[in-house]
Amino acid sequence: MLEEGNKAVFSRTFGLSSFSPAEKVKARELEEKVIERLKGVRSFAVRVKRLEKKGKSSQEWERELGAVVGRKLGIKVDLENPERTVWIELKGRDAWVYTERFKGPGGFPVGVQGKVAILIRNRRDLLAGWLMMRKGCWPYPVYFKLKDVGQRFFRKWLFQEPEWISGRELEDAFKLGIPVAVGDMRIKSYPKPVLRPLLFF
Repeated sequence: MLEEGNKAVFSRTFGLSSFSPAEKVKARELEEKVIERLKGVRSFAVRVKRLEKKGKSSQEWERELGAVVGRKLGIKVDLENPERTVWIELKGRDAWVYTERFKGPGGFPVGVQGKVAILIRNRRDLLAGWLMMRKGCWPYPVYFKLKDVGQRFFRKWLFQEPEWISGRELEDAFKLGIPVAVGDMRIKSYPKPVLRPLLFF
């Protein structure tokens, strides 16, 4: 069972496309564990992924487990619209079994692409900051407006307060010596090139 606090953290961790609470078992215990996960349902599917490409194929594992479990529980395999799906990841003699998948923000881990200054003047600029974080950039907010809102926003997604400055003129952002991103949805002139992640929205 995934605790709500952990779920909230994982759902805001860039670089995770999805996450699941899984039980680690021995491969020989798979039949028993799959049956445990399917009690009370009328249809199911088994999806297997091998982390080491040797032995039985993923499809063979799926067919064998599906046939045995379906026969023992008296329920049908439905690959199109199952009431419950059991996912299995196999590595050697170990397996990880799970039936839930939660969505993460995806993208890249924050910071792998360096720092980017984000002009914060409106909520579109905050969205531009979010998109740049998803691309792996560490945000350096330059607040012209919405400082309190922006600080809460970045703390939520970074789990800490990023370094920031208050801006009075555009040049304040360009003096930082790092790329600058804006939330403009139309072409607008700036004294230097800027990143415009919302331009094609």
